[in-house]
Amino acid sequence: MSDEHDPIIIEPYEDRRKADPSKNRFLLYDEDFEEETDPRYQLLDPTQKLYRPHFPFGEIAPWVFGRNTTWLRNQFKRGVPELNGKPLDFRQIKRRAGLPERRLTLPDIERLAWALYERGSTWPGAFDAMGLQRATQILAAVAHQYGALVGEDGKKVS
Repeated sequence: MSDEHDPIIIEPYEDRRKADPSKNRFLLYDEDFEEETDPRYQLLDPTQKLYRPHFPFGEIAPWVFGRNTTWLRNQFKRGVPELNGKPLDFRQIKRRAGLPERRLTLPDIERLAWALYERGSTWPGAFDAMGLQRATQILAAVAHQYGALVGEDGKKVS
């Protein structure tokens, strides 16, 4: 994040949670969603849980970030994005060929958006404040469709 600006506080809906990653506050949390029970999505780490909806890594770039998959992969080639100094870690499932596949829940994607924003950069294709705001609005809209938005009072938002 640039030192020139105050942290951006994303508030897509009034009276909902407010995102402030520096305080570990976000709009979305896995527990707000239903747990995945489909046996096709068997996690490599059995101690983890997967929540719906979840998406393969390659699908999120166009609809959340408005970029192509190559752009997102290049972000990871620069190093695993970090949020508040900690590298992000994503769940992995077993694919057909036995290879692992990253699956990202909406909360995972929100944290990835913040991490890419915090990384900042002057290089072409950097993820800026407007991109962050658009991404969080998209994620909040999808969460709303799943009935998963929760207000600061802990109650589901209709």
